[in-house]
Amino acid sequence: MQKIKEYKVIFMNFLKNSWYNHRKKTILTGVFFVVIVILMSGARNQNTETYTAGLASITDQVILSGRTEPVNFVDLGFADSGRVQRVYVTEGQQVQQGKILAELEMGDLSAQLLNARAGLTIAEANARQSATNLEKVTREQNALVETAKRALFGNLEAYPDDEFLLAESPIITGSYQGNESGEYVLEIYASQSDTGVSVRYSGIENGVVPVTIGTRVPLGTKGLFIQFPNTTGYVNTDWTIPIPNIRSAQYPLLLNNYQSAQATRDR
Repeated sequence: MQKIKEYKVIFMNFLKNSWYNHRKKTILTGVFFVVIVILMSGARNQNTETYTAGLASITDQVILSGRTEPVNFVDLGFADSGRVQRVYVTEGQQVQQGKILAELEMGDLSAQLLNARAGLTIAEANARQSATNLEKVTREQNALVETAKRALFGNLEAYPDDEFLLAESPIITGSYQGNESGEYVLEIYASQSDTGVSVRYSGIENGVVPVTIGTRVPLGTKGLFIQFPNTTGYVNTDWTIPIPNIRSAQYPLLLNNYQSAQATRDR
């Protein structure tokens, strides 16, 4: 292109200074433009690039910004709200059923657990104290019931079947240890004992004992003893010992005391 400009300047100067006529100028002008076209075509051909067609792989690359989401996605939920203290798995890691994935901070729950354990310790101590108190009270109440029972079953007396009999009543001592109520029936008869008199008893128990003076002998096996003031006027007489002594004037009071003691113990 630079050369074309130089040719143009030279030619224009030539025209100005030429002694040719107007016709010749026209011809030369046409020749000049032909030369310029040829030169421009040559200059254009010098910048032409050539390519060879062939088979090849074409790759198209697209760069985008954003976030991806997996096909399978699960939101984790906790029974209580709080801050996550530890995570035991990584994203995308395969886990098995029952595996711990994460845990929350346990500060508040640990404090609650300590308080609950302290409360449990206090409750256990109270329970032991209550059990001790119950055992103590039960033992005391059982003793009161036993005392009332001994009073009720201890006020015993032998009554003659013949209300006009003048002989003194045999002395009944001891504490009746049986659970059943009833009576002892005494039949006094002459025998080969040291005093010559014996007692055959029946009713709650059956057996035979000698009539003794100044010494008491067991009447059966339930804690009672019998003793006679003398041996005069007892042969061929019959006596009854009611258990408890419902003929005693103190019986209503003693029975009420015993029943009250039982009710208190049960309560």
